[in-house]
Amino acid sequence: MKNFLLLESGATKLAWVLASPQKILCQGEVTGLHPFLSGATEWQENLQAINSHLLDCPPVNSVYYYGTGCSQNEGQALVKKYFTTFAPILPAPSVATDLLAAARALCQQEAGVVGILGTGSNAALYDGKHITDQRGGLGYVLGDEGSGANLGKILLQAFLQQQLPAYIQQALQETHQLSRDTIISTVYQTANPSRYLAQFAPALKEWLPKSSFLQEKVAAEFGQFADLSLLPLLAGTGLSEVAFTGSIAVQFRSYLEEALQQRGLRIKTIITPPLPALVIYHQAIH
Repeated sequence: MKNFLLLESGATKLAWVLASPQKILCQGEVTGLHPFLSGATEWQENLQAINSHLLDCPPVNSVYYYGTGCSQNEGQALVKKYFTTFAPILPAPSVATDLLAAARALCQQEAGVVGILGTGSNAALYDGKHITDQRGGLGYVLGDEGSGANLGKILLQAFLQQQLPAYIQQALQETHQLSRDTIISTVYQTANPSRYLAQFAPALKEWLPKSSFLQEKVAAEFGQFADLSLLPLLAGTGLSEVAFTGSIAVQFRSYLEEALQQRGLRIKTIITPPLPALVIYHQAIH
């Protein structure tokens, strides 16, 4: 019996599962890891925490790591280096992007178009085995339309520019201890600003019913995601449905749905987290 360890990491959390072809054996969760944004100490602490849990589990025969920041060879090489250094007792991992994890979880072995809407955003055309084309995944500076980071940025920008009603400004200030200095120093001086920005997406959702300004901004954000990431991938495929994963797809479903409907598209499904369905994919191929 071959047991496999799956690790799926976004910017905020990393979920892992040890499974056999028949069942889940162990599972857990640690802080999200990124080959470029997370330091060696963070990788060491998290991998050692996973190792400590695995001591009480059946042996690991193979490792599959899916993560943000792993679309390039350099990112994949860094992940392998961290595993070799901090988890040498584990088999060498197969490393791939979290976008492939989403595609395999959402579509299994069928072709389709998939989107990730979490801390970051991404989209891909999947042929049932591999990603054949993708859009998005540019990070919070160059893109990430529809992401938690961009949505959080909408709220913070509106707060900083005092574009919200006074009572919302005051509530945000009191609830989140917001100030111009705090926001600017945190965004520009912390190791993972996208994670900081994304934590304000729930607050944005909370205040949406009270602000037509925010409603317009959010609608435009998902429209941009559809225009820049989805329509180019769907062109010429004959497909009109998109499968999604990620907390933002769940929390802002009505805005996402409206943006797609305006463009003749539909949501096929939304699953979150993707790991349970990813386990099923690997069980089928093992």
